Amino acid sequence: MRSICGILFLMVPVVLSGCGESGDDSGEQVSWLYTGAADSATLGVEQITLDNPGDVFAFSDRPERINEWMSMEAFAAYWELSQDNFTDSPPNVVVEGIGADGSVCTVEVVLESPPNISEDSVSFDISYVTAFDPNCATVNDAALFIDSFWTSACEVAITAGAGAAIATACVVTAGAACAEAVAAYFEISLAAATAITAVSVGSITGIISKGAEAACN
Repeated sequence: MRSICGILFLMVPVVLSGCGESGDDSGEQVSWLYTGAADSATLGVEQITLDNPGDVFAFSDRPERINEWMSMEAFAAYWELSQDNFTDSPPNVVVEGIGADGSVCTVEVVLESPPNISEDSVSFDISYVTAFDPNCATVNDAALFIDSFWTSACEVAITAGAGAAIATACVVTAGAACAEAVAAYFEISLAAATAITAVSVGSITGIISKGAEAACN
C-alpha cells in the first residue's frame, strides 16, 4: 500500500496546443505540470526505481484550469510520439527527498529510457548530471521534477485514459479484439487501428502514442 507521505512529483512544464479534448478549445498554447506519488526512489549507478508509484496527475499552469489523470503506461507514450519525444531528447530530472543519514538529497539525472513498469514499481535507465552520492542511493518521500515536453492538448487528453481502455483487449486478448478496441477508443477506422496494432504488437505504449497521433492529426 502506498504511504500517504511518500510523494513523487513529476513536475513537467509542458506547452500544448489546445484542441478541445481537455476543456480548452481556444487553440492557444497551454503549459502543463505533472504530479505523481511513490513511497521512495532507489538510485543506482545507471537506474532509478520508484517504489509503489501511483497514476500521474496532469494539470495546467495558470491562467488555464485543466487537469487529467493518466496511467504510467500513458506517460510512457511520450517516449514514442513522432515529434519532440523523450527518446530524441531525454528529460532532465531533479530527485529530492530524505537520504540514509536523514539529510535532504538533491540529485539531477537524465531519464534515458521509457519506464519499465511492474506490479509495484517503475524503473528508468538514467545518467547522472550531478555526482552519484551513496547517501542518496535510497531517497524516501521522494520528489521528482521533470523538464519540459511539447505535444498537443488533444494528445494529452486522449492518451490519459488509453492505458485502461485498451490494455485488456491488447494484452490479454490481442488480435482482432485489440484493433477493434483501438478503433473504438481513438475513433479511427478499423483499417488504421489494425495497421497501428500490427506495427506496435506487444507494445501498449506504442499503440497509445500512434493511436493518439492518428486521432488528433
